[in-house]
Order: sequence, then structure tokens, then C-alpha cells
Amino acid sequence: MSRVFSSLVASGILTKSGETKGAKFALSDLTSYFAVPPQLRQPVPYDAGRINDYVPNQTRWLPAAASARFEQAARGAMHQLDVSA
Repeated sequence: MSRVFSSLVASGILTKSGETKGAKFALSDLTSYFAVPPQLRQPVPYDAGRINDYVPNQTRWLPAAASARFEQAARGAMHQLDVSA
């Protein structure tokens, strides 16, 4: 279980507070958001600037941190979908 929890903390699904036997684990903020059914989530306002300000091959669609998380998740998913894996 320790390795499983450590893996979940490393991937950002859980957060850990405390050490050894006194450690407490909780869902991360992002995981907590997606744990709520979509129809019950707080609406996120539409950002027209994201589309209007985008210039193909010149500006980024996502912020750098979000893009890095997306690429990491995609690499993990591709490994799971790989026929040779």
C-alpha cells in the first residue's frame, strides 16, 4: 500500500501531510474537482480571449504548466495503449 500511495502522491492524485504512521492522505484539489459529477461542478466561465488571442504557430493554446501536465498524461496513456507493452 505504501508504494501505491507514494505513486499516487507523485502523480498528483493525492496529497500527503505528516510522516510515517501519522501521515494523512487526501485527494488533490484537481482530483477533488473531477470527483464531483459534471452536472454538480461549479461552472467555469468562458474565456473568449483564449480563442481570440490565439495565433497558430506563434502563441501557446495552454499555459506552459498545463501543457506539461497534458504531455505527461498523454505519454502515460500512450504507454498503456501500446500494443507491445
